[in-house]
Amino acid sequence: MKTAPVPDLGIELDPIPEPPVQIRRLMLAIGTILDGFIDQDPQYWHPALLHSMVVPGADIVLAGTRCRRPLVTREVGNIARAVDRDAIIVRAAEEAKHATFDVLLRHVERPFMGYRLWIRQPLGSAWLVPTGGERTFLRLDGLGLELSPEAPFEDEIDAYRGLKAGAEYLSIAVQGWF
Repeated sequence: MKTAPVPDLGIELDPIPEPPVQIRRLMLAIGTILDGFIDQDPQYWHPALLHSMVVPGADIVLAGTRCRRPLVTREVGNIARAVDRDAIIVRAAEEAKHATFDVLLRHVERPFMGYRLWIRQPLGSAWLVPTGGERTFLRLDGLGLELSPEAPFEDEIDAYRGLKAGAEYLSIAVQGWF
């Protein structure tokens, strides 16, 4: 596949590899949480969006891979910048419930990597929370991603419950329920 030149960025865009069906289902699950229309064939906006999805209301490009980080990060970041959107990369694990997410924001230079899905219980807002020492939390919203220095959970028990709910959601999604 040839790369598409992007005159305003002065770079050539490398294509995003096609994700397996299970990863596309996880991408759809995140798009569903964002509560908006999910364009599953966005390449008519830009040819480099092939093998991705776009949630136009939230200005987010969704990509997915089985590759270990940081592979695919540069490619997705360049494409997201070319179409002026943020990006979420779904990184699959052996089990869907262990999937992690990398987030690339237009207005932030560094990527947020290795995040997990956290869902408020009993039912509520969804967040991407760091797995390491990072102290930035990302709220998933229909209008986009919202950064917060404050954790969405009150204590370790609440954190565990939300991560477990996120893992269950992803386990259901990978079975094709979305």
